[in-house]
Amino acid sequence: VAVRVLSGFRAEVFTEGLSYPTSIEFDESGRVLVAEAGYSYGESSVKPRILWVTPHGTKQTIMEGGPLRGPINDLLWHDGRLYVSHRGRIGVLEHGEFRDLVTGLPSGGDHQNNQMT
Repeated sequence: VAVRVLSGFRAEVFTEGLSYPTSIEFDESGRVLVAEAGYSYGESSVKPRILWVTPHGTKQTIMEGGPLRGPINDLLWHDGRLYVSHRGRIGVLEHGEFRDLVTGLPSGGDHQNNQMT
């Protein structure tokens, strides 16, 4: 048995085919955003990315690679903006543009070489 739920509840597969999913968030209209970390400790890795996922499981990539530094740790939708915690940084996606708000956060156990900016 893969999943056990309390009597009266049920579990359903929402989407499949993700690599290292770490976060799920909902915008103000109820659309679902999913973050893929980009890697798990070990040798395997993929580009970190953020997706919209429809109720039918269709995926649309919002961001992939580029300014995102894996792993993506968390997402937060607030006031029409998507905030992204990614390796040592917190960024925001607004009006189709992504920029880092905070950099130099401790990450990957290497906190001595990180400085806040």
